[in-house]
Amino acid sequence: MKKRTIYSWMLCLSLLGSSVTLTSCRDEFTEEEVLKEQQTIDLAITVSDKYETKGLAGATVSFFQNGQEMKQTTNDAGVANFADVKIGSDLIITISKEGFATTKQTISTNVETYRQSQVSETVDMYALDGAGTAIIRGKAEIETDVTNDKAEMVPAGTTVEAYYKLNDHSEISVKGQVDANGMYSLKVPATKDGMNYKLRFPALELDQKIAKNADQGEKKSFPEVLPAIENIKTLFTTSGTGLSVPSVGAVYALATPNDTSSTVTKRPAKIWVNVDDNGKVASISFVDRGAGYTGTVTLDIKSVSGVGSDAIVKVQSAFGELTNTITYENRGSGYPTTEQ
Repeated sequence: MKKRTIYSWMLCLSLLGSSVTLTSCRDEFTEEEVLKEQQTIDLAITVSDKYETKGLAGATVSFFQNGQEMKQTTNDAGVANFADVKIGSDLIITISKEGFATTKQTISTNVETYRQSQVSETVDMYALDGAGTAIIRGKAEIETDVTNDKAEMVPAGTTVEAYYKLNDHSEISVKGQVDANGMYSLKVPATKDGMNYKLRFPALELDQKIAKNADQGEKKSFPEVLPAIENIKTLFTTSGTGLSVPSVGAVYALATPNDTSSTVTKRPAKIWVNVDDNGKVASISFVDRGAGYTGTVTLDIKSVSGVGSDAIVKVQSAFGELTNTITYENRGSGYPTTEQ
């Protein structure tokens, strides 16, 4: 860096007896040191119509500096002026105007010489009228109930944003909202060759309905702890990796050991119930045949969601365990057909 000499006069005191001598002192500053002391600069943003090549009046230009939002409206020439902007910053400038896609652009306030008092930048905006537009339509769905086999609608009013990267330093975007049916429609700038838009959605904190085998950390298992339906507060985002969770059987059977002898080991059987497409009990599956049974045992058929009724299933026991000798006196109706 070229070194410049700047003279400043300082009052230096030398006390010699009762006399005071005035001397001059010279300090040297490099250009880098001067810039450091300067610290702020003026910023001028010119906003123009991409295809009309003219300044746009009435556009809102904003950015954040030291946690504070700085905002100006462009004048008739399409210029927004900001004073006392910190030197050496990379500012994310947001520009919005009715009838145009919002533009975001990163602008540097680095200067090359201490004589520079202003940084100027021109930013283009894309109109949302005329032939140079396209429509993006879609449906936004969310899994707020994982006890069924269908998706739910994203809450009405949720923001959907389509954005397109012009380059590494700027993008354009258009926002819309989801309606009561989960549908959205966005008019965006377009070219004859097409533009590869991507969509952004906000993070949503909602209740999610789940089926659980037991609470995390619970040492007991089925059938000591029964499956249940619960709503939990869940943060939904469009990025990240979902957690793999175990499935919960939709329908199960309870059978309390019925041998009254005090010398017999008793252990409840673990039984899941298979349901056909018509909501009727099709079969049962033993995970553990249990212990402490005698004679014929009538199963208590239950669903996690509480739906379904009237099934009567009886199982013959032998040597304290439940066997495959099963009688389906009534297969019931209305039971859920899928895992939760």
